[in-house]
Amino acid sequence: MFPVALAIQWLANKILGANLITPAKAIATIESFSILGPTPLYAAFTGVLLWLSSLIAGWADNWFALHKVHDVMAYNRRLRYVLGEHGALRVADFWKRNMSGISANVSLGFLLGLGPEILSFFGPHMEVRHVTLSTGSVGTALGVLGLDALRLPSLWLAVAGIALMGVLNVGVSFPLAFHMALRSRRLRRVDRAELSAAVRRRILKHPLTLIVPPRAAGAEPAAGGRQA
Repeated sequence: MFPVALAIQWLANKILGANLITPAKAIATIESFSILGPTPLYAAFTGVLLWLSSLIAGWADNWFALHKVHDVMAYNRRLRYVLGEHGALRVADFWKRNMSGISANVSLGFLLGLGPEILSFFGPHMEVRHVTLSTGSVGTALGVLGLDALRLPSLWLAVAGIALMGVLNVGVSFPLAFHMALRSRRLRRVDRAELSAAVRRRILKHPLTLIVPPRAAGAEPAAGGRQA
C-alpha cells in the first residue's frame, strides 16, 4: 500500500501538476496517526469492525450453502440460455468460492465508512484506524511533503502508531473470533481454557506462524524432482 500510494501521488504531481492533498492536510494526516493520541483506542475499535465483517461473511457463506444457491444458479434456465450450461456452472462455482470473501470486503467497506459516523452520532466520537489505510495515507502525505518530512518527529510517532494499529487490529478481532468459535463448539469451560492457553503458547513460541502458515506435518522439500 505504501509504495502504491506514494507512486500515485508522484504521478499526479508530475502529470497533472497537482497534489492529491494539500501540504497542511498532509501534516495533519501524519499527526493524526501519532501513537501518543487516540490512535490505540481507534485501532481497537477498528478491530471490532473487522470482526463484525467476518461475521457477515460467515453468515453470507452459510446462507449461500443453506439455500443451495449454487445449484439454483447452475441449473437456472435463463442463465443457461445466456451463458450456456458450462458458463452457468462457472458462474455458480465462482460465487461458491468467493461469496465469503466478497461479503467480507463489501461489508468491511460499509463498516469502515459508516460505522464511526453512526457511533459518533449516538455516542462518543470515533474514527477508523486501519493499518493498511493508514499506511497508504502516510505514503500519500510523504509524497506531498517530500524528504523533508523525514525530519518531522510526528512522522516517527505516526510510524509507531501504525505499528500499534496492526497489533490492535488483529489483537482485538482475532480474540473475538476465537471466542465465538469456541462457543460454537459447545466445549466445556476447562477445555476452552486449555485450548486458549495452547494458542497463547504457540503464539509466544512461534509468532511467525501468524504470518507464514506452518508446513503440513510430514511434508519434506522435493529433491531432484522426487518426493519422500
